[in-house]
Amino acid sequence: MRSATPAVLFAPAASLALLALVPAMAACPPANPEPDAGADPVDAGSTGADGYCEDIVDFFCAFYLRCGRMAVADEAACRPVFLEACNARYEPSYAALEAAGLLTLSSAGVGQCRAHLESAACDQVQLELQGPCGAMWLGTQPADAPCGFDVETFTCAPGTLCVIDLTLCGRCTTVVADGESCSGADVTCGADSFCNEQGLCAARKPAGEACGTGDRCVLGTTCTDATCVGPSYTTVGEPCDFATRCPYASRCLGGVCVAAVGLGGTCGPGAPCDSGWCDDGTCAPLYAQSEPCTDDEQCQTGACAADGCAPHPSVCFTP
Repeated sequence: MRSATPAVLFAPAASLALLALVPAMAACPPANPEPDAGADPVDAGSTGADGYCEDIVDFFCAFYLRCGRMAVADEAACRPVFLEACNARYEPSYAALEAAGLLTLSSAGVGQCRAHLESAACDQVQLELQGPCGAMWLGTQPADAPCGFDVETFTCAPGTLCVIDLTLCGRCTTVVADGESCSGADVTCGADSFCNEQGLCAARKPAGEACGTGDRCVLGTTCTDATCVGPSYTTVGEPCDFATRCPYASRCLGGVCVAAVGLGGTCGPGAPCDSGWCDDGTCAPLYAQSEPCTDDEQCQTGACAADGCAPHPSVCFTP
């Protein structure tokens, strides 16, 4: 973090191997995109993970407001909400993985993400760290090296993808192009592709396109009435469910979107915390990695173990 500003909103999701078991949620990054297999994982324009949230806040807030993805009045109101959540939940994990030599932040990738979110149609952006925005993080783990769930999917080097198993750990696996065989255990299709019945990688259908037997829609959408459809977004006070999502800075409680509470605010059953946890009626900061905890919701990493909040890198990287 560059400043003490309290502090995003996209929580990484399961990688491709788990998507049949865990519903893909909007605003969740998938496993790495699939740049050229021979690409150098070191970006000469890389910047540090410290400052990541500040680097992306302006164009993410512009996208959220344009597409109705945050329950705030304008971009000025979005900025502190975004920074509080990003710095509280995500940047510390990226910084820990960077310190371990497992990934770097690419300034070129940040630029690609900015251009994408400025121009993409809202219904074409389901998982925000997918596609061009997935290139913001450059992993260093080669094919067959370990990777993990959530932000740890980004530790795989360009040209590979983190394929997760039921332990929530995985291996970096070589990506093959559409039309190539995906039947071997040592290869996988890209994030926007799937392995079809013929054992070949094929492109997934984007939102709005016709789909049928044998097709797959892009992650975050489903084939509904022969068309790939993603979730819609509603506002605070309106009905919500899996298909009709609440915007950031709100939660779906009892089938209705309710405003979430910032750090220091009063919380309770009907007033959920946005970027912290409810400690005796007040939204408190999340505990850092390895700090004592009693519940997963208290931890920045989202996991409380016997010896404290689980760290990054996780046990997936332990020999």
